Amino acid sequence: MTHRSKPAPGSKPALSSRLSSRRQRRSAEIRERLFRSALAFFAKKGFAETTVEDITEAADVGKGTFFNYFPSKDHILLAFGEMQLAKLEAAIETAHRANEPLPAFLRGLGTRMTQEPTRNPAIIFSARCSSGRSMVTRHCILGLSPPSTCFGPA
Repeated sequence: MTHRSKPAPGSKPALSSRLSSRRQRRSAEIRERLFRSALAFFAKKGFAETTVEDITEAADVGKGTFFNYFPSKDHILLAFGEMQLAKLEAAIETAHRANEPLPAFLRGLGTRMTQEPTRNPAIIFSARCSSGRSMVTRHCILGLSPPSTCFGPA
């Protein structure tokens, strides 16, 4: 029987955990590139005119890679919506903790919601115009579909 001791504090993690975290970082980086490329094209060309090929070319990945991260173009909008909801929830929590008056909160809300990565109202317009485009998107937005069908792998 072989007994493996735990690594000493301050020592490097095992090779398998370093490889795993490298894969996770790379996966997160690719997903972020796809997401940002898609938002840039949605702002420039509109949702309907943007193709998966446009997105993958800009993100410098193969078309098949796109579908490893997002089941469809619509799912990028769902991820964007989730990001916006998280911003809103954080802004509300911050305002609540700081006892910020409602009028001041509402004045600053527009700025908070359009901060990075959007910085372009055309993205929000594009998302609004296309949000009812597919049954999958409509059901996810309305909460009629389980999250597992709404979002691709993280």
